[in-house]
Amino acid sequence: MQPSMFSASYIKIREITLSYALPQKWASSLRLHDASIGVFSRNIILWTESKIGVDPENAFQVSSDIQGGGIQFKQGIERYNVTPWVLPIGIKLNVTF
Repeated sequence: MQPSMFSASYIKIREITLSYALPQKWASSLRLHDASIGVFSRNIILWTESKIGVDPENAFQVSSDIQGGGIQFKQGIERYNVTPWVLPIGIKLNVTF
């Protein structure tokens, strides 16, 4: 496999949230000052200029050849550790007492 270089330019939408504020009457009946419920999703869109399907934020190689014996990540080097793209969806409940 030949090493190659590519552009790491990218655009990413990390999170989108859609919320609904409960009416004040409902919140008061539950002894709350304010309440809202919502749904969210993360990793919505990833566009890369290189079109190779690799997230530039996750493409790195672990290196332990630094002084002090620590671990250093070499950003932009993709080597067997590119994780699959996941699209989590969840529910949020925000309350103020």
